[in-house]
Amino acid sequence: MSHAICRSLLRGFLITALMVASILVNGCGSASRPATEEEIRKYEEESRKAVQQEGELQRQTQEP
Repeated sequence: MSHAICRSLLRGFLITALMVASILVNGCGSASRPATEEEIRKYEEESRKAVQQEGELQRQTQEP
């Protein structure tokens, strides 16, 4: 898979993760509940992994 496609997919994942985090933190309506500690930890872990993958992808594309 080309680097451009991988970057595009990873950015899409990051955007989705941020949207999910926003819903977990802010709720999605009057009947929503606050995020649990476990949900917050899971989101933070997924976000950290996505950022690491993006960094790896950028390093790979910069190598000669």
